[in-house]
Amino acid sequence: MKKNYLNSPWRVRCLLFLIVSCSILKARADRFPFIAIYSGANEVPANASTGGGGIIGVYDDATNTIYYNIAFGGLSAATTAAHFHAPAGPGVNAGVTLAHVGFPTGVTTGNYTKIDVFTDAQETNLKAGLMYSNIHTSAFPGGEIRAQIVLGAASTEIYTFKRTYSGANEVPANASTATGTIMGAYNAAINRIFYSIEFSGLSANAIAAHFHAPAMPDTTAPVTLGNAGFPTGVTSGVYRRTNVFNDVQEKYLLAGLMYSNIHTTLFPGGEIRTQIFFDAPFVAPVVTCPANITVSNDAGLCSASVAFEATVTGSPDYFITYKVDGKVIFPGYIFPVGTTTVKATAINGGGISTCSFTVTVNDTEAPQIYDLKTDPVVLWPANGKMRIIKVTTGTFADTLSADTLNIIDGVTDNCPGPINCVLSVISNEPVNGVGDGNTSPDWEIINNHIVKLRAERSGTGTGRVYTITMRCTDLAGNTSEETTTVTVPHDMSVKSSANPGRLGENTLAVSVYNNPTKNYFTLSVEPGTRSENVSVRLFDMTGRMVEAANSSSQIIRVGSTLGAGIYMAEIRSGDKVSLMKLIKLE
Repeated sequence: MKKNYLNSPWRVRCLLFLIVSCSILKARADRFPFIAIYSGANEVPANASTGGGGIIGVYDDATNTIYYNIAFGGLSAATTAAHFHAPAGPGVNAGVTLAHVGFPTGVTTGNYTKIDVFTDAQETNLKAGLMYSNIHTSAFPGGEIRAQIVLGAASTEIYTFKRTYSGANEVPANASTATGTIMGAYNAAINRIFYSIEFSGLSANAIAAHFHAPAMPDTTAPVTLGNAGFPTGVTSGVYRRTNVFNDVQEKYLLAGLMYSNIHTTLFPGGEIRTQIFFDAPFVAPVVTCPANITVSNDAGLCSASVAFEATVTGSPDYFITYKVDGKVIFPGYIFPVGTTTVKATAINGGGISTCSFTVTVNDTEAPQIYDLKTDPVVLWPANGKMRIIKVTTGTFADTLSADTLNIIDGVTDNCPGPINCVLSVISNEPVNGVGDGNTSPDWEIINNHIVKLRAERSGTGTGRVYTITMRCTDLAGNTSEETTTVTVPHDMSVKSSANPGRLGENTLAVSVYNNPTKNYFTLSVEPGTRSENVSVRLFDMTGRMVEAANSSSQIIRVGSTLGAGIYMAEIRSGDKVSLMKLIKLE
């Protein structure tokens, strides 16, 4: 009884090739799919064989290359050979035009994949429908089953490739001298790939080969599809196969994110590798990096968030990555101070392109000096003696973070590294002024926290003011400075006192030096008259508070930022309050 292969699994496999999907790329109309069914009824003369099968593939007339797979079974006797025959239409015999070299013999069921290049005459016969494939057996030496090859309509969804293996393509690269090629075609309408691998010169026996995805050429990925039946235990060989990809595998393949890897006993992770990129109509991307970028650090940080974008041409759509030292980054990445090289890589199914650019972040932020002050701020009596002055910096605001700032002795910087601070002293009076005793030097800098100042002033002046400056420079050369002053009054009569009467144990006694003044007022709470912090509030003549201070020190300096005018000072310690009138001059 004749077996109807059109109602068998062979028919199901073959009809898969008739599935049509939307085109994902525009291509030249020079690639043709085909499908044909083998049967004994197609032989001339026909026979009653129940064997059957199918031949499926694509033809590229730009390169005269045919990619095909033959699956057969149920033959009445062992195979002896198979060939393409031409020129002959259905019902006519012809001689062999091309043998199916390596076709499995001595079997009744099998599978065969091959890539061949036709002559122009063979192509003419193929396109005219005058070529058939014939499988010969010992029972039917003239042919047991036959299939006539008829090309389908030109397809824009068939893509070809040819790539070269090398050890340099492995990650990490190796020094293997082995080589090889993989060539094939992919029919996106039915997710089927036809390919042939030829390899030689392996340093050790092959143990496996696979498709891996998703991965750029400089990364690795897990196996996405094994090359079943790949020759093992050899250092050279040929392997031909057809597979059907799932949609995810197809996505990786067409995006250029799939590679073929041949593994050996010496290199179990892979001895030679190649990325799968397609020929035209795919156009490899060309990536152009932006010009080198230079920016200043973000405020308070030793870094900067930088936007950037490379431009890319190519077809189809590309996938782009940016990397710093192998780490993937994105636009808006936070770059540290210094120069960083960014590598941009664009890839699609047609190839890969790279470029690089630099991002330089300059530290342009100076150190910050917090609350520079001295103890004491007034030297009296003016007896010409050298006095030790403590120079200190205050505490930090709650918003400052020691995790992100470089903090050294009350000076902060946005970047790590040494901060070099230097003290200097100047005076508004000469070292040897009139009536000051003519002693020198009048100041000595011990270190960044201690200076010695001479308690003397000119006998004809209004008082001496020492200005102490702290100048700090960070590793990038950014500099800042702050100043504070120490006063030697001309006469302690230049002071105002609150509660000038007899002092009791808990009486708050306060004096103010240089009142009136053009600069600032120095409030002195007499020693031994308080046990709590002192708070000071200044009010203008409308009753509006214009300044407030709080200190545990007996010396408080206020009013340096006030304009000329009359102010009332409220000095409070615990439940004791003193009021004083202060006059600020132009």
